[in-house]
Amino acid sequence: MAVRLDRPLRSGLRENVIQGWLVWGMDWGAMHTVFFKADRVGEQDGDLEILLPHHAWQRLGLDVGQTVAVSLKQWAVHVLPAGG
Repeated sequence: MAVRLDRPLRSGLRENVIQGWLVWGMDWGAMHTVFFKADRVGEQDGDLEILLPHHAWQRLGLDVGQTVAVSLKQWAVHVLPAGG
């Protein structure tokens, strides 16, 4: 979930906050698939594919190329092996 760092974060959103930018996205009508490039996660850059509702995309005013911060809820993260 994208977060606004200019506002206090709720307790559930304070963990796993990663900054980066939106590389590209796909509008599926009710949902958006967003590809996110993380700034220096560990020793290397990381890529995330994030699925979010269209209303959240609009409410947050998101756009490709924009620098954002995301909060990754532990239960919602799925890790795939490289090349998988």
